Amino acid sequence: MLALIVALSAVAASAQSNSKLTLSAVNVTGLAQYSQGQVVRASGLQLNQPTTLGDLQSAVERLGKSGAFESVNYRYQTRGTNLTADIAVVESKNVLPCLYDNFVWFTAAELDQALKDRVAFFAAGKVPVTGESTDQARAALQDLLSSKALPGEVSYLPFAPMGGAVSALVFRIDGASIPIKTVAFSGEQKVTAQQLADAAKGLIGKNYSALDVEDYARTGILPLYRQRGYLRAAFAPAQVALLDPNSKGPAFDVAVSLSVTEGDQYSLSSINWSGNQAIASTELAKAFGMSAREVANTDKIEAGVHNAVRIYNSNGYITARVLPKADLDDARKLAAYSLIVKEGPQYHMGSVTFEGVNERVADILTKQWKLKPGDIYDSNYTNDFISKVLAPELARQGVMAPMISTNPQPDASKLSVDLHIKLANPVSAAPAAPATEPPAAPPAPTPDPK
Repeated sequence: MLALIVALSAVAASAQSNSKLTLSAVNVTGLAQYSQGQVVRASGLQLNQPTTLGDLQSAVERLGKSGAFESVNYRYQTRGTNLTADIAVVESKNVLPCLYDNFVWFTAAELDQALKDRVAFFAAGKVPVTGESTDQARAALQDLLSSKALPGEVSYLPFAPMGGAVSALVFRIDGASIPIKTVAFSGEQKVTAQQLADAAKGLIGKNYSALDVEDYARTGILPLYRQRGYLRAAFAPAQVALLDPNSKGPAFDVAVSLSVTEGDQYSLSSINWSGNQAIASTELAKAFGMSAREVANTDKIEAGVHNAVRIYNSNGYITARVLPKADLDDARKLAAYSLIVKEGPQYHMGSVTFEGVNERVADILTKQWKLKPGDIYDSNYTNDFISKVLAPELARQGVMAPMISTNPQPDASKLSVDLHIKLANPVSAAPAAPATEPPAAPPAPTPDPK
């Protein structure tokens, strides 16, 4: 909120009118990331020029609208026809670095310079995210495109890495065709160039975006290193170049280069479980399936975590989580893994219903469902039932390729799960056969008295 405080000196009473005074000095306090020159220029005030008190108030309001300040206070005094303004500011902490996503015709330095020339409070690569500064930055970049007769509309949005807080303001060009034609790598030794090229095929033909390439490298290419134990491997920001710098469009083909720092290969030094009470560490370790001195293959580690969660799910702990945390010893190239278990409550079976089949088949399926109300709920049992019981029964009925959806509905207050199994769009391949009752259980053997 803009705060305006005006103090009148005793000799300034006559200055209340719109009479012109000469602005002899402007003093700004409270600055850290901006200079006094920036503030004065942004205000529109000009030293040694005729200035009214209305001009001074308008200047302060202009500073408030920039978004660079939490508050702007001012005082003034006059000596004869000379006016001195004292402006006290509190700078806004709501500033973000600028990222340029797909401005492939310009270097980052050129883009920064465009903002410096047009945005008063662009400083150290950052702009205020409220007020007029962001729109000024967008307009400056749009004019830069127009000056080169380049297509597209500039937009901006806050950027937050996965699971993180907003950390940057991303400017990008919408409506420009910038297909990726080639992807080249450098720095690779432990993974072959062909393996990297195969992993990068998903980028070819995509419209270039620095953020998309970064995400693809992290999720689609870096696993080649992680599964080999290179836990510190990392890609530098992508470099991009126009294949034809003189192209007039409509498409602007680009080549992407990715440089990798592979780092060392790590082995497991220890695997420690904590937080588990319902399931013994020995059973979880067996499901995890890895031991000390193995290569720290993150694919196997993720599979081991998944297997441990399945054990919990089969024992009613349907909200259980296992959180792996690696402590890397760079000197010895060892990774100690802590596996932190969040078990949650144990759930029991409620009811099971079948939709999309006739009443008789639903009754047959219900009788073959082995989990009874009150039994410990096993979320893994559902898939076994679908493959071993439901699918064969549907085949006997001549129903092919139905869409089967399962909808478990846990009740946290009762710690029970009601399960709805639904068939949609079934296709009859043959006339329906009579539903078959499950075979009767053999009679229990009579104990032999002794």
